[in-house]
Formats: sequence, structure tokens, C-alpha cells
Amino acid sequence: MKAVGYIRVSTDHQDLSRQESLIRQYCQKNNYCLIKIIGEKVSGAKKDRKSLAELHILDKSLADILVVSELSRLSREADYANVIFIINNILQNGLDVVFLDEESKVYKAGKSLDIIDIITLAIGAKTAADERMKIATRMKTGKTTKIQIEPYMYTGGTAPYGYKIIDNPLYHGQIDNIPAKRLITEDEYQMSNVRLVFQMVLNGTTLRDIAEHLNKSGTLTKQNKPFCETSISKMIKNPIYNGRRRFKGLPLVIKKIISDEDWNKAQICVSQNKLFKDIATSNFNPLKGIVFCPCGYALMLHQMSPRSGQKYYVLACCRKNNKEYRKKCRNMGIKSDVLFKSVWNCVKRSLTLTEYSEKSNKKSEQINTIITQLNQQLVNNHKSMDNIKEEMRHIENAIIKVSDIPSLVDKYKIDYKKKQDEISSKEDSNKAIEEEITKNKQQLERIQKSQAYKQLHDMTDKEKSEIYKNVLDRVVYYSETMFTGFIVIDYKNGLQNIVVSKRHYNNLTLLLPTTFKFNKETRKVVIPLHKHDAKQPYNLDFIKEQEFSLAELSSSYDLEEWKINIDDK
Repeated sequence: MKAVGYIRVSTDHQDLSRQESLIRQYCQKNNYCLIKIIGEKVSGAKKDRKSLAELHILDKSLADILVVSELSRLSREADYANVIFIINNILQNGLDVVFLDEESKVYKAGKSLDIIDIITLAIGAKTAADERMKIATRMKTGKTTKIQIEPYMYTGGTAPYGYKIIDNPLYHGQIDNIPAKRLITEDEYQMSNVRLVFQMVLNGTTLRDIAEHLNKSGTLTKQNKPFCETSISKMIKNPIYNGRRRFKGLPLVIKKIISDEDWNKAQICVSQNKLFKDIATSNFNPLKGIVFCPCGYALMLHQMSPRSGQKYYVLACCRKNNKEYRKKCRNMGIKSDVLFKSVWNCVKRSLTLTEYSEKSNKKSEQINTIITQLNQQLVNNHKSMDNIKEEMRHIENAIIKVSDIPSLVDKYKIDYKKKQDEISSKEDSNKAIEEEITKNKQQLERIQKSQAYKQLHDMTDKEKSEIYKNVLDRVVYYSETMFTGFIVIDYKNGLQNIVVSKRHYNNLTLLLPTTFKFNKETRKVVIPLHKHDAKQPYNLDFIKEQEFSLAELSSSYDLEEWKINIDDK
């Protein structure tokens, strides 16, 4: 009789020779001619295994019997009906089947399994599936325990850029209680590139320029490919460089390559560096990322070519060329030269005002108070996380102790998952708090810088752009007619300038008093007025606010007193 053997182990590290030896001994004892052994190193829980596909095409023309060392080698699926189907299919193809852990029982070819056979095989399949779950639980909890002891333990896959995989010199087998067989450790050359990338981001370099710099020096990624914006972005966002590693939702603490302050700044700088990228060498927009249309979209430079032949640039909504959107946004453009000069003139004036310094000091106090409160929230969260981690350690020990009682294991696994979710929630909260702290610190830094500006003459557009980023929060142009409307300038310290730009042969520009406010909904100027109450003549005048459109403002006030010379350098 001809026989085919089937052997399987779950991983590449396990050996097939023991199962092969058992099958050869059985065949020799029963005078079977072993013509082939089908073997594979793959988990028994997987359905789409090549070895199973090969078993399904076996028929009596090739062999008379299939010899398997034990039922668990054939499958460890939790779907017991599928296990029985596999065996029955082999029988119907004309082969006997025998499992060497019960070699006295030979399932005969061509016969359907009876109820006793089905029950026996189902019980065996369930036992195999339960054993797989028990092994998986032990491996998971064991690995979790080990990585908590050694947070640099290698857990598989490719190490992040900046790290390499090494054999643990202290590891001499399982019996010495050294948890990690292999470790990830710093690669000095790659880590120097990581530090360089973060420094370049903090200095205002864009991701594209950083990638170009690394590629020019011949530096490659872990996959031996050139760097691109995406690979640099992933590097910047990987918390492992900030000393935070995760395994199965479990937070681990390792050495910080990048400090908390630099890490948080880098996350914000990535978007800002992209926002303020100077793509064009001419027609530079110093207000890029700051100047907006009332609809919320940015104002962009558009070249105008009139019949006179003298080209000029207009700042208009970036969606102006979209016919459908143009029906929603009726805001018209403004000459870029007028808006740029108006904003610069206002910024220069404001930075020298006592009122600006007072508002800056008040804003600084508010920001410092917020930072203090956020830091206290971080302290409270870290205390809570320490308590949760201690509870998780108790649960891990309990799982190992009751690993033979599936119901208790399942209960503890649910509790453990809840604790992991709590840790993840706290980590997300901490990340949001840290980002908020960084934003507030950067805002505080900008306010302090703005108070230090003294020399504001003969500056280039790029130098002005840097000042705008530190000083301005937002600039919005509200049009009334073509090239006529309000320029509303909001500063980071809360100050607001309202500029009126009127289409005129010399482009009349007015800077309204800082006591005036702007109603963005009605697009009108709000002016506080003193009113006399005739019913109570002995009372002091009270202040009432009134709104004025541009036309009403022109008819009610002498606008010349607010005129500014925007050509002043």
C-alpha cells in the first residue's frame, strides 16, 4: 500500500523532523510504502494553507492512506464542522486516514463518517482549538510581561529608521530569566539624520527640502529608497523618537531622542512650514496663510492684464475661478499692492503703541495661566495612568495563574482590554494637552518677539512675513464694490485694526480708531457714541453703539483725519 504523510508546525523556528520520524516508523511497521510527505510551517488556525489545497487533490490513484501525526496537525480551527469536512473529503477521494495519537482507529476510504466518528473528531478538534487559544494567550501575556521588563525587546517587523536589531548579549536561553532574545538599539548614523530632520523642521525647512537634502547626501531609507515628503512626515510623527513606544496598546518608555518641547514644536512646524513655503521667487505673498476671504478660503494672487497693457496683481478668493462657488462667494478682490502696504503700515504703527504693549502683557498673563492649568492636567493624568498600569500588571499575573480555566481567562482579558482602552484614552488626552501647551508657548514666544521689534524700516517682504507670523492672527478683506471695502487685521494679542480702502485715483486708505469694532456678519463698523438721556438730565451721558456702512461713514465723518500714507516705508 502507498502512503502519504502530513506534517505541520506553526512557525519557522519549530522542527518538522519529530513528526516525520513518527510517520516513517508507522509506515515501516505496517509495510506501507511512504511515497511523499506534505509539510508546511504555518499556523493551524489558517484556512487558506497550501498544504490543505494539496491534500484536497489527493486521490486513490496516488496513494491508499494519509498518515497524520495527530489531529491538531491537520487543523486547529475553532470551526469544528470544517475540520470534519476536510477529513470526509479525503475519505471520499479514496484514501484511508489515520492519526498516530490514536493509530488503532483507521477511517476507511469511501465510507461516510458515522455519528460516533463525528463526535470523536469534533471533541478532538475542540481540544486542539482550545490548546491553540491557550498557547496564544500564554504567548501574548508572556510577551507583554517580557516587554514591560525590557522595553527595547524586538517584537518583529522592520525597526524604525534610526534603530537596528541586535542579538541580546545577555540572553542565554529561557532558563536565565532574561526576557528578550533580540533587541532594537540606536543606529548612530541613522539617528544623527533623525536629529538633523527635526532640527531642519524647527528651523522652518519644508518636508520636500529636507528630503532633497538627505537624498543629495546619498542617504537612503530602511527600504534602500530615496526619501520623500511622506517618509519625512512619518519620521516626524513617530513618537518613538520622543521616548514613547507601544506594543498591543501598551505604552512603553524608552530614551528620548527628541525632547518634549522640540517634539511638540515639530508637529506644529510641519504644517506651518508647508503653509509658508516660498514657492515663487517673484510676486512673493508675505501674508500667505494669514489673509483670507470672508467665506473662509484663502486670498490668492491673480495677475490682471487690462487693455492698457500695464499688468497688476489682485488678491481674490482662491475659488474665484469655480463658477458654482462664485455664486456663493460674492466678495470682490483688492489690489495686492494696496493691501500689503496697508497691513504693513498698520503693523508698524501698532507695534509702537502703548496700547499694544498693554494688550500683549495682558494676553501673556492669560496664556501663562492656561499653561499652568494644562500642566496640572498632565500631572493628574500621569498619576491616573500609573494606577491603571499597576492594575494591568495584576491582571497579567492572574491570567497566567488561571490559564487552564478558559472562562476566567476570558473575563480577565476583557478587564485587561478595558484598562488598555483607558490608557489609550489618557495618552490621547495627554497628547492633546501637550500640543495645546506647545501652541500656547509658541503664541507667548511670538508676543514676546513682537514687543522686541524696534527697527522696522527698509525690510524685505520675507522679513515682513516673519513678523506677520509672530504678530498677526488673521487678515480678512470685506469688499463693498470693486477695490473698495474693509481690511480687518486681527493681532495675536487681541488688538484689531480696521482699514478702509476706497477706489480712488490715488487709492484713499483710512485707518479707523481702535475704539471702533467691525461686525463681520453685517459688514459694518460699530462705533461707540455718547448719548444724552433727556429724561434724566442730571445723569452722565451713556455710551451706545451704532453701526455704519462705508457710505454712512463717509457722510457722517470727515474721513481725511483718518487718512494714512501707505507708501511710507
